[in-house]
Amino acid sequence: MTDDSDPRKKITRLFEQTVPKPAAALSIVQSGTGNIIAFGNVSIGQEGRRAPRVTVAAHPGIDHITEAQKATLKQIVSDVVATEARLKKSPKSHGAVWSAVNKTCGVTSYHLIALEDFDRARGYLNSWLGRLNGMKSAPVKNGDAYRRRRYSYIKVNTKHPEDAAALDVYIRKKFKATSISELSNPELEQAYRYVASRKSRR
Repeated sequence: MTDDSDPRKKITRLFEQTVPKPAAALSIVQSGTGNIIAFGNVSIGQEGRRAPRVTVAAHPGIDHITEAQKATLKQIVSDVVATEARLKKSPKSHGAVWSAVNKTCGVTSYHLIALEDFDRARGYLNSWLGRLNGMKSAPVKNGDAYRRRRYSYIKVNTKHPEDAAALDVYIRKKFKATSISELSNPELEQAYRYVASRKSRR
């Protein structure tokens, strides 16, 4: 009996022709180098893969502020934070102050502040400190620290003989005083603002 005349073999042949064959088993081999060799249809998703982190190198003194300038900004930031803590109910943290400075200078880290932007960063912080010390409660809450800070600012910015002479004329005419140490807190604040205004006009 031939295959064509055997009913069972006919049915078997028809069954094989109509039922799809199972897909070949997937075989994956991972080599020691991290490469994956696959046999069969493979789909590897990219979901969850993080983009590489890009870092920018700082070049102190060439493109970015020097170590000495960083130290200057750090000191003023610390002064701002300390004064915030004395005068504000919700004081700013070091991170918040640095974030504001970085945003002003258009950078993500103070290490990347451009060399030419040092004065901008320092001026921004000094203005912040000035606003705090200009609060009505500053002389009381800051106590002696308030006067010391005002003395320091005035002396640093009147080292030039022309500036010193202008301040001397101002306090003599305005307060009948011969030294800033003779001034009351409100008078000292006015003298401070006078010196600061002269500096900002340069």
